[in-house]
Formats: sequence, C-alpha cells, structure tokens
Amino acid sequence: MRVLVFGYGNPDRKDDGAAWFVLEKLRADPPGGAELDIAHQLEIDHAERIAQFDLVLFVDAATADTPEPLTVIEVSAAPEPQATTHHILPTDVLAFARKFYGRCPRALVVRIRGSDFGFGSELSPETRESAEAAVVRIRGLITPGH
Repeated sequence: MRVLVFGYGNPDRKDDGAAWFVLEKLRADPPGGAELDIAHQLEIDHAERIAQFDLVLFVDAATADTPEPLTVIEVSAAPEPQATTHHILPTDVLAFARKFYGRCPRALVVRIRGSDFGFGSELSPETRESAEAAVVRIRGLITPGH
C-alpha cells in the first residue's frame, strides 16, 4: 500500500506551522515507507500527486476553537470540487484527483489545534505537545503496533 503524509500550513505563523513540525519529525524515520510532502497550502496541482497513493494523511493546524487538541477524521472527495484562490480543502483535492486522474485514495485529516497564529516560527507549548502526539498517532496509523 502506497502512503503519503501531506502536511500544509505556514511555518512563519507560529502554530500554523504544526504540520511542518510533524513532517520534520517523521522525516528522521519515515513510518512504513510512507512518502512525505509539505506545502504552504493545498492547491489543485496536488491532485496529481495524491492520485498516486492508496492512503493520504493530510496534516494541518486547526483553529483555537477546535474542541480537541488532536483529531483524526476520515474524509471523502467533495461531490463537486471548489477552487478558490486560497482555500482548497482536502475534500476538494480528492475530488480533483478523482475527476482528472480517475483515482481517489482513502484519506484521513490529522488536525492539530493551534492557539497562537502570530508571526514567528516556534509552536506554542500546547500545540507542540499535540504535534508530538500527532507524530505518534501517524506512525500508529501507518504501521500498527509501532
């Protein structure tokens, strides 16, 4: 099974860079042969890469009003992809993968609650803790029993 861990966010906006932190930790020892990728935001062009995999784990920061510090949910392709300038969701990228490349992988979204989205590159202590937990969770999802 081909697995991609795809993180996105802005590493210069503190907790919005949670995915960058997670991918850096995973790069040291990629779980189960998974491929890793990172970007500032999701784009339509990512559909081509995503269509090549059986499972994609999207990693992103969540807003401070998110109830849980770490959530993992399964998502499906949107019925119709929406493409706006700066706001493409994983469900849209999956829909574009299905529409343009005839493949839509199984997908999970790993959301890490952030609390400080000001300028800077350090995660808040709470978000760092949740990002560390996300690394462990992702390893377990890819290689059960890890």
